[in-house]
Amino acid sequence: MVAPPLVPELTNEITFVTLYTVIDRHGVVSLWPVPLPPPDGKDNEWWKSARDAAERAMTSWRRITSNRQLGAYEIWTAPPGMPEPEWPEDKTLRDLLKVGLGPGYLVDSLEHPLIKRLRGFA
Repeated sequence: MVAPPLVPELTNEITFVTLYTVIDRHGVVSLWPVPLPPPDGKDNEWWKSARDAAERAMTSWRRITSNRQLGAYEIWTAPPGMPEPEWPEDKTLRDLLKVGLGPGYLVDSLEHPLIKRLRGFA
């Protein structure tokens, strides 16, 4: 995650995403970064199908599979009768970010180790 003041400096090095909170059938909660359409308009079918799957999954269980021939994800609806997910009530977004992205997930300086590594300084 990039702090808003750094976005102009890092525009060519970041991808804008929507972070979806997801849960699997085993109750494992995670974050799914789904790319937004890029500013240059060069969207792709993988990203479009991921956004479609995320939207559909808000109302019922879904599964996605990679289909290389199609060049996109295939979206499958779960069989009827699957119980609703049991979301943990004790997890905050901050907790999920720490687990999903690791410590130091917020890039708030151009001196951040990730930026140094991307730019070949570390």
